[in-house]
Amino acid sequence: MPKACSGEGSGKRMRFAICPGAQKAGTTTLHALLATHPEICVPLKHKETRYFLDPLSELTLDAYSRLFPETPKGRVNFDADPEYLYFRGSAAKIADTLGAETKIIILLRNPVDRAYSQYWMSVRRGFETEDFETAFRLEAERLREGGRHAHLHLGYFSRGFYSEQVEEYLDTFGRNNVRIVLFDELVSESVATLQGLCHFLKIDDRWATRVTLPRANVGSLPRSRLLAKLHGQPMAVKSVLKRLIPSRRIRWAFYPILERLNSAGARPPPMDDEFRRELVGYYAAEIDRLVDLLGVSLDHWRG
Repeated sequence: MPKACSGEGSGKRMRFAICPGAQKAGTTTLHALLATHPEICVPLKHKETRYFLDPLSELTLDAYSRLFPETPKGRVNFDADPEYLYFRGSAAKIADTLGAETKIIILLRNPVDRAYSQYWMSVRRGFETEDFETAFRLEAERLREGGRHAHLHLGYFSRGFYSEQVEEYLDTFGRNNVRIVLFDELVSESVATLQGLCHFLKIDDRWATRVTLPRANVGSLPRSRLLAKLHGQPMAVKSVLKRLIPSRRIRWAFYPILERLNSAGARPPPMDDEFRRELVGYYAAEIDRLVDLLGVSLDHWRG
């Protein structure tokens, strides 16, 4: 469980670091790791605050600071929300509220693997009933006609066009304040990667040698398609739960419990090899653009 930080301090004295995604690229793992660092504080209630997406948010420093424990000067408040990268405009809202010197950590994963992982998450949550290849053929139409729900839960392939998403943060915060981390590096070179993030955030890096990489948010198949479908119909579930459980806070806590109960533990099947090759070709030009933008090698994403 994330610790509760204590001490006197005001929002104006706080430091902030935002991890805007990408979804299914290690944000939950990074959040779980950094929550154990003595110089890091995470939001009090939920990992994903949605603060810079919610149109009803006050978008003030004081209002945002109240989402975190009061912290002594020098602590870093860390907010990981993968929707901030995908939904345009969040970078400007973050800069306007927290300042253009805010530290930004962006996690990127092979877009083919990322899409497949998100697809199975949507299957488990009851949002997806089509097979993976059919979902690919339907995505443009779904996003055009399905509104925000489709973008949140069915936009598997559009999220993998990282270059414009990343460029928005580079233009807003500057390269010195943006750190790009590849999912593969976080998994295979976790100590060096975490030490680099500590240097970036100007916090003690000795912690990185004492932590163990958790298996956070690992994909799995649903036990029951019917239960998954029920979970994917939030209005139907809400109407029942509202009568049974008057407390909104308790009702919201029920949804992740329902998802965990419906997780079979079995890993999804391997992706079809032929379709994988098609997707690698689909992203080839985008990977080229990202290489030019970041100056890194992404050859391991092309296979």
